[in-house]
Amino acid sequence: MSEEPDVVVRRCDVTVVRGGGWSWGPAPGELVRRVVEALPALIHAQLERDERLAAALAAAVDGDVEITEPVRVVVPLSLADLAAGLVPGPAAPGPATGGAAAPPPDAQRDGEAAPAGAREARYPRPPLPSGLAPVLSALAERGELGRLLAALPPAALAAYAASLGVPGAEPAAAAAATAQPRETDRAAGPRMGEVEVGSVLPFLVAAALHKVDLLAPVAPALGGDVRAFAAGLAYKVLSPPGRGWRRSTSDVEAAAAFAGVRGAVADDVLADLARRDVPGLPLLDGLAGLAVCRGHEADRPLLVTRAEGGLLLVEPDGLFPVAWADAGTPLVPFWEACGRPLVVAAGGVPVDELAAAGVPLVTATPPARGEPWRRLPGAGRRWVAGPADSWSDRRLVPRAAAADLTGPVGAVDELLAAMAARRAVPRAPRPGLERTLTLMAATGLGTIAWLLWRDREPTEPQLALARLADLGGLVRFGEDEVRVRLPYGRRHDDLAAHGLLADVPAVAWLDGRTLTFGRG
Repeated sequence: MSEEPDVVVRRCDVTVVRGGGWSWGPAPGELVRRVVEALPALIHAQLERDERLAAALAAAVDGDVEITEPVRVVVPLSLADLAAGLVPGPAAPGPATGGAAAPPPDAQRDGEAAPAGAREARYPRPPLPSGLAPVLSALAERGELGRLLAALPPAALAAYAASLGVPGAEPAAAAAATAQPRETDRAAGPRMGEVEVGSVLPFLVAAALHKVDLLAPVAPALGGDVRAFAAGLAYKVLSPPGRGWRRSTSDVEAAAAFAGVRGAVADDVLADLARRDVPGLPLLDGLAGLAVCRGHEADRPLLVTRAEGGLLLVEPDGLFPVAWADAGTPLVPFWEACGRPLVVAAGGVPVDELAAAGVPLVTATPPARGEPWRRLPGAGRRWVAGPADSWSDRRLVPRAAAADLTGPVGAVDELLAAMAARRAVPRAPRPGLERTLTLMAATGLGTIAWLLWRDREPTEPQLALARLADLGGLVRFGEDEVRVRLPYGRRHDDLAAHGLLADVPAVAWLDGRTLTFGRG
């Protein structure tokens, strides 16, 4: 007769989620303590219900089995169970939740959100969102993790280092990494029923971001800010607000539906997100840039241009933004991730830092006094910069001579103007939120345009804005899915044929529900 295997849990973070009611009671910490005391019995019961995990543990009788990946166990437990004495201790705190039946046991995947409106009491607070672990592991396997870390600003690195308990990290930085967002209105979720929206483009952008693995990291990177971020992303692809701030009722309703809230995400919640130094924003910037770099062909040039007080690195094929920074040095890791290609510099771009880092640059703009440009031999007015050994590559000079130095610049200016006209937070004190939203929105729009039209014409994100912004639909919120119904027609058929209407599982701001598409 086989004996029961011993299970040693080396680290366990417990999150208690209230799915109903209006209060944690007078002693929420006591509730968590009592759950922790009952944890061994609860986990044992849960393991008995999970046949796959039980089978894996049973194999440990003849040899140890070590599970290094995070294992997340969801244990349904009502306050009535606590009051009945399942957990030893004082009487259960606070009012009961109305006797609602507990949901069936399930294993919740990393990155899934708790139901909207639920409040969490964490003990202990996880130092870093566990949903980031698979994202960072995938980057490490591709050899991209070092480049991501090199691209993060010092404040974000310090915040994540402090939250991980790295020796010497500042406690203040840890507070920035775990700062609690302002709540959206309680009437904002969970949302059920259906609503007709004037544009389904935000939902299509989400589907496109899912295709390039940029949707799942949003929840672990931003935590409770995901609804506000979703509303801001929607505003980036809806109509420009009148006078820069007055949004139409139709756009407010579409953004609220996309964010999964009733009513609207309040402007002051978006403004609060824009004011705070959120480490997750530069993290998303880096992930978006690396996603674009994976599709870049090393023999094709990149473009660097000015953008609202900073520098923007762009993939001209499809006009995908790669990275946006205040100076040239933070762009270098992305240039390396793209295969260290030639970079076309728009007029007036300061290139000292890029040239010093070994980036080969070419421009059609005559240099000013003191700039590190030198004339490229041959026909045409072209100047190059960068270390001499870079230009010893015989393939580089023909590429510099043949590069399009003007066309992409005008298209990028148009893209930036379109995004600037759709600010999520007018007159935001920090550029971080707007930059992240622009990178994500442009990547989503660019992916849509690339998939739909690259075989017949050069594509850019503005094409998706122009051709799909007026595509309306019906959004139906169900228990397990949010279904977007598009009208019959060629646009629906094209989107479906190119995989842009595939299911998007576990969307965080939709309470972990699956985003699906239909027609009619």
